[in-house]
Amino acid sequence: MEYENFKQQNEIEDYFEYALKHSYWRKMFGDFLWDRFSKDAVAYRKKHPDKPVHLFYLPPQINRMFESMTYPYDHRFGETFYDNSWFEDYNQSAVLAKIECPTLFVKANINYDGDLLLAALTDEDAERVVELLPNGRLVKVDTPGHDIHYDKPKAFVDLLAGFLDEVTG
Repeated sequence: MEYENFKQQNEIEDYFEYALKHSYWRKMFGDFLWDRFSKDAVAYRKKHPDKPVHLFYLPPQINRMFESMTYPYDHRFGETFYDNSWFEDYNQSAVLAKIECPTLFVKANINYDGDLLLAALTDEDAERVVELLPNGRLVKVDTPGHDIHYDKPKAFVDLLAGFLDEVTG
């Protein structure tokens, strides 16, 4: 939705700058800090347009957010999820049901901002995915964010290695 709103306005040309101005993260950090972070992040992007934004004074978790927002990305891809055209003539349930190999679905904690889900899917959605997979297993990992492999790299690797040992073993 945010990108759709960006396209409908003419005030700010850079989507990154627009996204920072309208980010829900402002609620978490407050106007004073968020305005400072945003100003510095936009200045960094202008100085280094081909690099992901990284502010030396911020912890890795916040920099990961800025970095992920400034990696090269074609927003037209994201729009296909917004307008649901990604799923046109695509039956997700049928595709999942055809996956015969052992499959591990690793799921991070979910958070909400009011009624807005801040994740790709709910726990119930993840359970439905695993029900559709003939050899699927769901593992939930308690993480502070969505980047399981970043937040808990050892646990993530151990989880995958254990699963591979089990299915090849």
